[in-house]
Amino acid sequence: MPICVRMVAFILSLFAGFILIGGQLRDTQKGAKGAEMAYPVRIGTKPADYVNEMRAAFDHGLYRAALMLAVAIPDICAALESESSRTNGERYKKWCDSYLLPSINDFPPLEFSSQDLYQVRNALLHIGSFALDKGKSTKFDNVRFSVFESATPFIVGQGIWSSNDGGESKHLTINLSAFVDCVAAGVAKFLEVRPDCDRENEGDCLFYSGMVDFTHK
Repeated sequence: MPICVRMVAFILSLFAGFILIGGQLRDTQKGAKGAEMAYPVRIGTKPADYVNEMRAAFDHGLYRAALMLAVAIPDICAALESESSRTNGERYKKWCDSYLLPSINDFPPLEFSSQDLYQVRNALLHIGSFALDKGKSTKFDNVRFSVFESATPFIVGQGIWSSNDGGESKHLTINLSAFVDCVAAGVAKFLEVRPDCDRENEGDCLFYSGMVDFTHK
């Protein structure tokens, strides 16, 4: 981008910041029908913001939403430490190996790998399914999540199902409470190691905000 264009964009972003980037304005104005309308509040998209929303969803019984965020957060963090601000399967698994899996303390020894988690992520986010594609280097056919107290082990069940046609499928059941805690602990460790990643991934969009709340009072 030419320098002069960047300067204009920067000046415009400063002006826009009074409304959006500050994100803390509380004044209200009257709408066309006399109803109060709030000034917009910018919704944060730092790693900790996603962790807080994951925990809030879990605490309010929105378990599917909490799980979807939990399996997506490694993507968000992996992108932040990438020079391209993007992620892929290898970066996802590397982040999980570095920060998520070490936070899981289980007995017997954990058989769940970053490759397995990546396939869980794909199945959940792409088609909302717990059935995995065994052709994609995972040893499980099905990974389920159940809600227990956080003190319950990470893995609460595993085994092999036999079908009438003589086939077998390997399944695993994970404690969602423990999984949410482990993701939060992984992000905390990540930000401790990489404090430069405690930011939003907005790229070069100087006055772009991904989410804005126009209903906040």
